[in-house]
Amino acid sequence: MKAEFSLTDITDIKRELGNLLPDVKSSHRVEAMARGLGWNTNAALLAELKVQPALRSFDNQVFTGYLKEHGFPDTTFDTLGEAVVRCKFEPARASLKSILEREPALTRAGFGVPNDRNKSLAERRAEREQSRAELLKPHGVEEFLLAREFLSYFPVRRTINLRAFSYGLKHRAEGFHRDHGIEGAYVSNGALIAAAIGLGFNYRVDGPNAYFNMGAKLKQALPHTDAFGNYILTRPPRNSAPTARQIAWRNLMVAGINAGLDQRLFGLDPGQNYWEGDNSIYRLTIAGTPAIACVGDAGYGELVFHVAADPKPDAEKWISASNAGFLAGSAFAVGWLERRNGKWLQTSGNPICTFRRKIVPTLAEANVSPSGYLPQGRVMI
Repeated sequence: MKAEFSLTDITDIKRELGNLLPDVKSSHRVEAMARGLGWNTNAALLAELKVQPALRSFDNQVFTGYLKEHGFPDTTFDTLGEAVVRCKFEPARASLKSILEREPALTRAGFGVPNDRNKSLAERRAEREQSRAELLKPHGVEEFLLAREFLSYFPVRRTINLRAFSYGLKHRAEGFHRDHGIEGAYVSNGALIAAAIGLGFNYRVDGPNAYFNMGAKLKQALPHTDAFGNYILTRPPRNSAPTARQIAWRNLMVAGINAGLDQRLFGLDPGQNYWEGDNSIYRLTIAGTPAIACVGDAGYGELVFHVAADPKPDAEKWISASNAGFLAGSAFAVGWLERRNGKWLQTSGNPICTFRRKIVPTLAEANVSPSGYLPQGRVMI
């Protein structure tokens, strides 16, 4: 992560390192900092920055290696990176945190985490939260910044581009930065998706990945930025009315929840989970179309639902996976039911769902009403 450092920045970083490493001698902290930022000594750092600011990147390994040599072997590896982020990139981390709050299923790997049946529900939930936390660490912020710089070369178009695929774009972003002198540049799938969301692109979730409304690559980055250096893209105004896909997602979720209530698998109050094991798989119909659903405990009184319409013959094998998509059926949707602070289907502008085009009208026109809960409400973090 490259940045321009001035004497003022160095003073701020020294202060943050003092907060992070209060038991390390000040002289060791500043010498380790100088080496971690690419100077041989703190004196050399000060001499150069008195003349003009310098463009440098930080090296956590050099920083912790120096402290280890001087009797501090237990220093957290990314301490220097954390200090630099706090002083130079905190607005970017705040932007990333805001995106994660809006998208509770987004992790460093993309949307959701692999459904490993060898792990318990608590272990999978902890894995998801750990993956989300990784995005806010220095290396996650660096990935976000690298992805945002690369994506700033792309214009917006009105429709989703099926060639603008998050996993492919992440590899292109890595190659772009390696070609520009950043050896070993790495961008995670989740950081790429977050950067695209932060830049204002619309997107469609497909398993752990996403497609975006990006056009052809431009030769120069778009020049318009806000006070934090975030690129501002001009895009067509969104229709405030829900789309057919959003209505289809909502109807599929409501039908799945209603069927679970009718089959007495759970109730609408926290703790009213009547199935055995991690989850329960059950069948239902919506608008005359067969469907399959899976309900699980998401913690904090919430339930998580996976519902697939027009299921595949082996849908029971896949329905519990958060990224099952078309492996489960012609339509697949994921959603959460809030029960602790109220009773509502948690609703965002970009629900997790995949649809074959032919099934969307059937699901969107289905006549379903929620049984004792609200059909929409805010996403709980």
